[in-house]
Amino acid sequence: MTGFTADWLALREPADAAARAAGLIDALGLRGGAAALDVVDLGAGTGANMRWLAPRLGCRQRWVLVDDDAGLLAAASGHRAPFVPRSAFEPRSTFEPRAPLEPRAAFEPRAPLAPRAPLAPRAPLEPQAALERGAERYEPGSEGHVATRRLDLARGLDALDLPRRALVTASALLDLVSDGWLRRLAARCAAADARVLFALTYDGRIETSPADPADAAVRSLVNRHQRRDKGFGPALGPAASAAAAEIFGRHGYRLTCARSDWRLGRDSADLQRALIDGWAGAAIEVEPARAAEVDAWRVRRLGHVAAGRSELRVGHVDFAGVPGRTAGGSARIRGSKAPG
Repeated sequence: MTGFTADWLALREPADAAARAAGLIDALGLRGGAAALDVVDLGAGTGANMRWLAPRLGCRQRWVLVDDDAGLLAAASGHRAPFVPRSAFEPRSTFEPRAPLEPRAAFEPRAPLAPRAPLAPRAPLEPQAALERGAERYEPGSEGHVATRRLDLARGLDALDLPRRALVTASALLDLVSDGWLRRLAARCAAADARVLFALTYDGRIETSPADPADAAVRSLVNRHQRRDKGFGPALGPAASAAAAEIFGRHGYRLTCARSDWRLGRDSADLQRALIDGWAGAAIEVEPARAAEVDAWRVRRLGHVAAGRSELRVGHVDFAGVPGRTAGGSARIRGSKAPG
């Protein structure tokens, strides 16, 4: 599976949060449930999806963050979501209740405590060791419970435990996977009667301002690169949202989709620069003979960013799915036509 750095995930997190279609949460029908909801986050990285989604679900939750990068999962345990009590990531202690103080005793001076010997420092844990140790101290079944699972999803999907009637979620994942992998995931979700919520699936749209004569050519090359193998087999790339609607629809899911485009202006200059550099590199990989043309485009676009006049819009689709037979299994996209 193609990995991403913590720096890249941190850079994109504000844009992801601003773009996501919060209205789709209501389509899941989760609010007010008495039982805790199991949430399985695929390709969780540093936990950005949990940080955004958990406070908005409106119910008690137990999360499992799944990724093949031990370092990213270790970082996730250090950035808890607002809903998660710190005890979900720390050892729990039990205290005997103290007898209430008499009013006067509450104001009387106490004898000083004897100083304790300093604790010996503990050696830092390697990321994987930290995860293994952390897994022992999570308390299953508790509200706010957060566990991590290191797993190569490209090869180990069948080994992943999907609790009955869980919520399966992912952010910026589906455009990286293959048609076959997505069909296996949909079948497993349907077998578990699981709701699904997939965010920020790239759909091939890149709009730039000011316009450049080479924009369309670079976008075409980038989208060809998006179809290359990202570790799961030939990637769906820009076709992922349409494929997901068709595949989950065939399993009887009621689907609701919405646009979740990045809209990047001068306050997102660092992210714009990273995108432009990344797009140029991807385009050159696809057609090395056009390297000079693409690099000239990159220089012009970076100049617009430096001047504070660059605006980028990157197309994404979010969709929510609830098990249940629908006519034709089609999805609708709010405010627009169905993806594809």
